[in-house]
Amino acid sequence: FVDWSIPLFVSGIVVSGVVAALLNAFMTDEE
Repeated sequence: FVDWSIPLFVSGIVVSGVVAALLNAFMTDEE
């Protein structure tokens, strides 16, 4: 288990959350 794998994993979760939030905002805006 490498040291940089943890922040990388957390960053991936954060990015995924932001992308999901943006997509959700656009989807609701369309309706």
